[in-house]
Amino acid sequence: MDELVVHHKERLRDCVGEAWRLLQSIEEVASEAARAFGEDPALPELRHVLDHSRERLEEMAGRTKDFVGLFELAEPGEDEVDLVRRAGRLPQP
Repeated sequence: MDELVVHHKERLRDCVGEAWRLLQSIEEVASEAARAFGEDPALPELRHVLDHSRERLEEMAGRTKDFVGLFELAEPGEDEVDLVRRAGRLPQP
């Protein structure tokens, strides 16, 4: 049973970290587009979702730390940001 608890604690920590890096990647790509076009490309509704998601993840990370111990919310790697860049490209006709 102890091994199961440890496994689930690790998985919870990993999932929060993964969601954080994905959100950071999305925000980085949106910032790149804003610099390229001179304005935020996100519609107000999407901007609200991103801001709300950030708040919820920060809150969740705080509660997760209470349960699993201290861990850092790391910045995404270039490969994660690049994945979001590629996902945002429209297919060529």
